Amino acid sequence: ESVMFDTENLTEIPIYHSSIEMVEHNAEKSTIRLLYGSMDSSVCNKLFRREIIGEIRFIKGRYNEDIIFLAKMFTRCSKMLQINDAFYRYRITDGSITHTFNERSLDPLRNVEDVSHIVHVAFPSCEKALFYYKSNAIKTVATGIVRNKLLKIEPYTTAFKTACSYLQANYLKILLNSDFDIRFKFAMTTLIIIKTMSKYSN
Repeated sequence: ESVMFDTENLTEIPIYHSSIEMVEHNAEKSTIRLLYGSMDSSVCNKLFRREIIGEIRFIKGRYNEDIIFLAKMFTRCSKMLQINDAFYRYRITDGSITHTFNERSLDPLRNVEDVSHIVHVAFPSCEKALFYYKSNAIKTVATGIVRNKLLKIEPYTTAFKTACSYLQANYLKILLNSDFDIRFKFAMTTLIIIKTMSKYSN
């Protein structure tokens, strides 16, 4: 568990799951929860033994690389204990990378490939959760490009086309999948329409 610290009002706001109970999960269950987003993908509120971490390191310069690190770590852990005590406090600044959309915001498109490879090899039973994570990450990037009006600027143009091509290729699979809510399906449809319209407007 972690909390967000509001420096202006000097208050703490719980992040993610403020009412979670202490619970133990095995590596496969933890991976599923990570991919579905029911576990915070940040490394900052997690502890690992040094000998388990070994040679694993973050990818230098990569945004949102925490999830790759965690996916690798879970292949080495037999069990994880989740507690509700907040030992990590997150201070938000105006220039935070997590609150601005730039070229590093496209990194999740690369991260999904790394995570997919790790999960395919170590946890083949997690394919359903992996598909959810990958589709959600790709849709989020495409949505960010549209919201920030970057469709006609490289490298965002190419990234948007790549993201929408994936959504289009998996359109029916996502549409019939109960893991995705109606808002996701509507957003996906809208993105594909935008891609089609931009193709004919060029």
